Amino acid sequence: MAIARRDGEWVVGGVGDGLLAVRTGREAISIVIGDRDNGFCDETLGLGISTGPKEWCLSRLAASSEERLAVLATDGVADDLIPEKIEALCDWLVDGFCALKPLDRWRLLADELRGWPTARHLDDKTLAVLYTSAQTATEVA
Repeated sequence: MAIARRDGEWVVGGVGDGLLAVRTGREAISIVIGDRDNGFCDETLGLGISTGPKEWCLSRLAASSEERLAVLATDGVADDLIPEKIEALCDWLVDGFCALKPLDRWRLLADELRGWPTARHLDDKTLAVLYTSAQTATEVA
């Protein structure tokens, strides 16, 4: 989940073994969940299965006038990503999709997910992106 509050603060988090990658400005991507070197496991814990907040990994991000990005992916996407390429994926999502009209964006991204290159991988493939440009962030702050 990723929530941008009116005051500019973001709350991000998740449960399970998908991916949540966050970037503010030109900082390096920060992996909130899904870091294979930090507790990554191949065990799904879904929203309807979690029994309480202890199973969630949550972070609060202070308001910022810089652009901010959160990319969330189910394990059907996250499991196939090369960790060194997550930054490039985030850039591709912003550069390739933000300027599109919502319906065009949905169609193009749906086509990409349907044509997923990992053969016989049947897991759910869902991506969600929350993005604020530096201009939008300044208007909020």
